[in-house]
Amino acid sequence: MTLYQQARKLMRLRIYLIVGIVLLGVVASTVGGDLARLFIRPCAAPPDYRADVPAHVRERLDLLHAHGLLYCSPPVEGMATMSEPIYWGSDGLTSVLFFQADDLAGLGVTRYGFGGGVTGTAFVPGEPGAAPPDGFRDAAAGRPALSNQAPPGSGFYYRVHGAPAAADAAVNVTLVGPARQVEGLGSRDVFRDLELAWNWLRRKPSRVLGDTTVRIAIGIVPDRWEPHVRRTVTPELAGAGGEPTFRALTAAAPDQPTLYQVVGGLLTTTVWVAGVVSGTNPVVYLVDDAGGARQPQASARWTSAISDQILAHFAFEQLPPATAVEARYWADRRAAETAPPDHVWPIAIP
Repeated sequence: MTLYQQARKLMRLRIYLIVGIVLLGVVASTVGGDLARLFIRPCAAPPDYRADVPAHVRERLDLLHAHGLLYCSPPVEGMATMSEPIYWGSDGLTSVLFFQADDLAGLGVTRYGFGGGVTGTAFVPGEPGAAPPDGFRDAAAGRPALSNQAPPGSGFYYRVHGAPAAADAAVNVTLVGPARQVEGLGSRDVFRDLELAWNWLRRKPSRVLGDTTVRIAIGIVPDRWEPHVRRTVTPELAGAGGEPTFRALTAAAPDQPTLYQVVGGLLTTTVWVAGVVSGTNPVVYLVDDAGGARQPQASARWTSAISDQILAHFAFEQLPPATAVEARYWADRRAAETAPPDHVWPIAIP
């Protein structure tokens, strides 16, 4: 076979390889969701709660489990005071991270976020009540503190954040805490010995030489919570099918605060405002017919790198569908108690 013939053969193999990769991508995009559902399963049962876990925490986790939206890791290995699984769930707007331990002293979460795969980058979760909207990023700088939101002295860890994006496929959690002591030469863990040696070489304080790091990746399927997310979008800002899209919003380009969408989930009701003025610190109250006002439990602003639009979301405890309220908007949250609202929008919870 001549050199020319060999080159032609290699070229054909290269073409076949490229075609095979393209076909594999087509198959993955077509049945990838079904494969994920097959291999990534929700927890078979909710946590076996300890006595100090309050009712509202149990109710959230039980509700997520009842709808197939609670995931868990295998039991944690290597920790001296923790051997239970880590639990995580989301309704598409709000996520809950939970685990229990015999003793939380010295045990904490140092990294937590969502990513495109179990080994991919873990992105910082946002504020409760929202998943990242297409084309926008959280305007807040830095990383949130991952301190425990459970009452002091509790035997469990609990944090509430926003939801992953639709493309995220894993929840990544890094724990640091006291390591389980292993005695005897035959039962020693070579990786633990390497960890101890590395900590010593880095001149870690003696109090942390006995710590270990455990990294957990929990596969998730965002498609599972989509049927539980209900939304109404202002028609002038919506796409052709009535859905929120980056193109439709940037084309409409509201130049003043405008109701964008109202979204309901199992745990949360969220009000979105578009056209937020840069430099303001807005707030929305929901007021019912009797004059009762609900303040948001969390909020955040979102910016785009390619447009001047600013969004803001305001998260409330879940309200029953068809509940009629007024959304009252102040550009400066400090004026909410003393001045009339800048905008009022009548809404019905979807």
